[in-house]
Amino acid sequence: MNKITICLLFFFSFSLSAQDSFDSELSQEQMVKDLELFREIREIANSGLYKYRTKNQIDSIYNWAYSQIKQSSSLGDFYNIVCTITDFEGSLHNNTDLPDKVIESIRNESWGYFPFMISDVEDYWVCNNDSLEIPVGSRIIEINGKKMEEIIQELGIYWTTDGYNTTGKKIGFKKSFPFYYRMFYGQKESFDILYQEPDGATQQLNLQSISNKQYKENRSKMHSMPSDYLYFWNYLEMTEKKELYQLSAINPNTVLLKINSFYIGRNEDDPIHKKYMAFLDSTFSELKANGVENLIVDVRYNGGGTGPNDVETGSFLIDKPLKEAQQAWTSCRKLPKTRHLNIKWYQKPFANIVVKKEVKKNLSEGEDGNFYYDKPKTISPKENAFTGTLYLLVGPETASAASLFAAMVAGNTDAIVVGEETSGGYYGHNGIFPVSYVLPHSKIEFDFSLVNIDQNVPVTENQPAGSGIMPDYEVTTSLSDFLNNEDTTMKFVLGLIDEQ
Repeated sequence: MNKITICLLFFFSFSLSAQDSFDSELSQEQMVKDLELFREIREIANSGLYKYRTKNQIDSIYNWAYSQIKQSSSLGDFYNIVCTITDFEGSLHNNTDLPDKVIESIRNESWGYFPFMISDVEDYWVCNNDSLEIPVGSRIIEINGKKMEEIIQELGIYWTTDGYNTTGKKIGFKKSFPFYYRMFYGQKESFDILYQEPDGATQQLNLQSISNKQYKENRSKMHSMPSDYLYFWNYLEMTEKKELYQLSAINPNTVLLKINSFYIGRNEDDPIHKKYMAFLDSTFSELKANGVENLIVDVRYNGGGTGPNDVETGSFLIDKPLKEAQQAWTSCRKLPKTRHLNIKWYQKPFANIVVKKEVKKNLSEGEDGNFYYDKPKTISPKENAFTGTLYLLVGPETASAASLFAAMVAGNTDAIVVGEETSGGYYGHNGIFPVSYVLPHSKIEFDFSLVNIDQNVPVTENQPAGSGIMPDYEVTTSLSDFLNNEDTTMKFVLGLIDEQ
């Protein structure tokens, strides 16, 4: 048999095993084999596997998964099992993706989707589209006979957060609730919706399902889009519109600094990072020269980014030496099962070479058998650091490098923290050196980060283990502000400043 024949046979067998739709048949034997590989890779390489769960708890979730497989028959069934496991581990850097062919087929679905977007308002979920039979701002009580609270709990598997956090999942529901509903409950012809209008009247209505395309259009036309648009912008759009970071004076004594991303250059030598550092240096020199009393730092829309932007920014606010981590480590020196690495990721051709170089350059073996990451360096506080009253605005979107920044500020200053719990952890996270794999039978893609970070923050009573950064003042959007697209949190902070 020649090489061409072998290649053709390999391609043919690969094509046969590829999944074409979410509801494609997948045998229980294939699910078990994929799950065993999934588990083996994570037990070897995922250093955060037992960060929030004991070994018994992880064993228990896998026992549950094997029992669920006995009742499963499709790719979608198996995908939901894998999502449940990755969510249970408690890392916002865990991702689980469907094969490209399946994603394409989902995009072409012409029916089966919930007919409008939702948003969290005053601890409820409300209609977030205008021009519908259901008035915008109406509280959703039940869908198809199931309480909204139960639906939200079940669909939370699709949006991962650090630790035991559930607040961060709000962002996933705001962005993708119709998609999540379709994935978990299947396509539905129509929806019986019990709701309460803003004036208090309770109504029930049956609405027909919509297509995937219409769902995407509804997302772009959300009632809250004027105030929530930054949730949906990508890095290039933010850069073009100069929305990465902004400075504005509210009055002579109060200044607002918005930092919407820490993807500001790839490293400390990048000209984009250097420009940002020059901006910070001139900004804080000006604040000091003008005697500004109040500084509001807003990272509510900041989903993270690259170092050293987080620590460098903190050095303008914190009067002590800073570094990203007390310690950072990985549980493996060499990636397992490299033939299953995701070929779309840059690591594939040279995976072990890259890891070995990373280990040699930045890791040292400890007595416990783990490999400790020595890269984080100490950054001294800046001479023009702010010394007035600091207000830090955080929210469910605050994650990764942004939550690390928020944790350093909350833990090492007298900052008044306002908003909602972040999806990123206060005490640590797994967020350096991501890797991605593809399971051979289902073609499900999953990725996680190798390095487990213990953040350089003090232990405090108001920051429970396994939580995000908890605010001193918890503020959620009011119904009236939602209807008028006004910023409840910013109004609260300005009121707090006036009071003081």
